[in-house]
Amino acid sequence: MQVGTHRSLKLDWLRKNYNKLGSFLHAPQRREPAGPSDAAHLQLFLEEIVLELEPVVESRMDSSLALVLHFECKQCKNQSVANAEAVRKRGRAVCVGCGAEYAAVTDESGELALRPMESNFPCASCGAHKPIENRLLDVGARFRCDACGALHEIAGREWAYGTIEEATE
Repeated sequence: MQVGTHRSLKLDWLRKNYNKLGSFLHAPQRREPAGPSDAAHLQLFLEEIVLELEPVVESRMDSSLALVLHFECKQCKNQSVANAEAVRKRGRAVCVGCGAEYAAVTDESGELALRPMESNFPCASCGAHKPIENRLLDVGARFRCDACGALHEIAGREWAYGTIEEATE
């Protein structure tokens, strides 16, 4: 069974062309300003690079031998993956779709599990709990109670908050 063709760039090719491309990004020192021949040479070089990159870029086979964790993001509801070893080392994973952060914890069976990095805030009006992603917490951030609809605003670094009146337009 054939699953695709692996196409990649050789390390020597990468070094040579990376350095040559980099040389075009820097202003020349003690040299005549770039003339038409320099521009024509650059265009020819870039066209050659594009032709050499095309088969690699269009390659449909991409693989990794790493173990991955699959999880459904609580925020965007999309399936996401994370490298299992990186999650163990860093103690966290990030949804590739929306950026939601998850803490890595070991569950009762000893398996690695991901828990959303969020804090629960009780509604100042009805007491219902509202989970808010920690990455979104900041002074001035607003959230609405899912139970009663009260709008809250974080008022200080101690995460003090309270209901506020909505502006009517």
